Amino acid sequence: MRCEDARARLSDGAPNEGELRDHVDACDACREEYGFLEALRASRPQPPAALRDRVVASFPRRRFRWAVAAWAASAAIMLGAGFAAGQWLAPPPKVELVRVERVVTRPPSDEEVAVLAVALAAQYRGAVEVEFDGVTCKKIRALRRLREITCCPIIREMERVSKERPGLVELQ
Repeated sequence: MRCEDARARLSDGAPNEGELRDHVDACDACREEYGFLEALRASRPQPPAALRDRVVASFPRRRFRWAVAAWAASAAIMLGAGFAAGQWLAPPPKVELVRVERVVTRPPSDEEVAVLAVALAAQYRGAVEVEFDGVTCKKIRALRRLREITCCPIIREMERVSKERPGLVELQ
């Protein structure tokens, strides 16, 4: 062991054991340093024994209320378990399917026709051509095979408009 390493360990307060003890016993300079450090530690004043007890007693005692924490934890667990059991054991809600048909007694307005024309053009690109005069839809040209798509509400609305306003929808 080198003297620098021994001095560093001695000044850090490392116990004089093993390799350090062998070096201190063999080296006069380190032995002198060790003696000086031991004398310095011995001359350090010791606090009175009752000081620690007085300092600790001066702090307010805070007790953790384990019983309250245990009750709160058990209540939270029971609440969570009850909720989970209720979600798991509850029967699924009954769903009744209702088909609602819209009954319209007036012809569609120009605004409704324009919205329908834009929706058709966006949904069925290439199969629908729309002709506008400003913001008013003049003509909707659609492929005849679009009538076969009966599940699409846009096509159903096109059929209704073609009946209400003859000449507006042209099937090719």
